[in-house]
Amino acid sequence: MFFHSTAEGYVCPMLDTRKKQPQFITQWLKSVNKEKLFLQMIAAAAFVLVVVVFGTSLWLGKIGSSIDESIIRVEQERKVLIDKNIALRVEKTYLFSSQNIHKAAAEKLNMSVAQARQIKYLN
Repeated sequence: MFFHSTAEGYVCPMLDTRKKQPQFITQWLKSVNKEKLFLQMIAAAAFVLVVVVFGTSLWLGKIGSSIDESIIRVEQERKVLIDKNIALRVEKTYLFSSQNIHKAAAEKLNMSVAQARQIKYLN
């Protein structure tokens, strides 16, 4: 059997902990000159900006059309409520008219309007 002597110093092999770029990226960066790289970065940023603007435009268009639909629906409901309000005001006017009150009092409560000679005024 082989025993490691403790009298000898043991040096653990050290691993290189620095991050290494993948070889294809390093080679690509060396092959591209700086002006071309800068233009490619600007083109990529412009492409991303165009995609974001286009997506935002579509999203806002969808929101705008849903808002238009809800405005039309609310306007239709408003017109229906206005018609109901008019009908209820007409019915209220009819129910509070003096002829209707006299008629209802005569039919339901067996009451009648006093004649002029039946009324006496007291001082």
